[in-house]
Amino acid sequence: MKITVGMGSIDEYIPYVEAGADEVFIGYVPPYLLHQYENLPSVNRREVLYSNVQIGARSELQILAKMVKKVAVPVSITLNSLYYPVSMLPFLKQMILECIEDGFDTFIIADVHLLSYLKKEGILPKIKVHISGELGEMNSFVLQYLEEYEPERIIFHRKVSLSNMEKMMKKNLEYEAFVLNENCHFHGGYCQGLHCDGLHHMCLVPYKMEKEVQEVETSIDCLGKSGCGICALYKLSKMGIQYGKLVSRGNFMEETIEDIMELKRALRLVKESNSEEEYVKKVKKELFEKGCSMQCYYRD
Repeated sequence: MKITVGMGSIDEYIPYVEAGADEVFIGYVPPYLLHQYENLPSVNRREVLYSNVQIGARSELQILAKMVKKVAVPVSITLNSLYYPVSMLPFLKQMILECIEDGFDTFIIADVHLLSYLKKEGILPKIKVHISGELGEMNSFVLQYLEEYEPERIIFHRKVSLSNMEKMMKKNLEYEAFVLNENCHFHGGYCQGLHCDGLHHMCLVPYKMEKEVQEVETSIDCLGKSGCGICALYKLSKMGIQYGKLVSRGNFMEETIEDIMELKRALRLVKESNSEEEYVKKVKKELFEKGCSMQCYYRD
């Protein structure tokens, strides 16, 4: 399994690659979109402008392209909003064409309408499509519907169980699953919350659980404290999941580097283990010295 890592600034590319990232994804919001829309609709599920969560200039994109050419670790561009206004589609087409011109041909897309528009405009054959987990692939019928857009990869959303993943997988596609950070109470394919400058994230708004539900301590400072699929890596690998997603756009670079290195250790343990039971024992001994966050992605 290879590690794909989200970054928020081109300054993070080389450090992440040196730490062990096999692939990187990043958001890009060109200036003309900011000028066109007073209230910019989401481009990549990160409506934040004041901190490093995405590229904001084409010159940065071109610098990154030179770095990618030298280092040869691929970078994909995230366009994973649930939907886009019709008026925005021509600007997204312009953005995609600019990315292609600068050397980027892989895009993470969630909106089927955008896929349909790109197919109609003749853009789809020029790019590689990774279906975002934000689309919410619920079953094999959804994946069958998406075949007409010829995706290269399916990124399973956060709420897919391991058993359902296995039922949906086919041999002719690449598959990616969440393995570290940013687990969420909500299903991304239905979440209308914003991740923006002025509003608290909806998933962080205080709420109460029913008394019958056991309270779980989430403040423990350990690997995967905001979401973790480490214990499932052995099974994911045996199922044929080729890529593990480390969610980290907007996180501190030092923390992400540590996460990459720990994830590499976990994948090494997968290779060294003869069974899932043996692997889990090694993981708990070597990687969870401080305990488990109980923020599991996969509980089945």
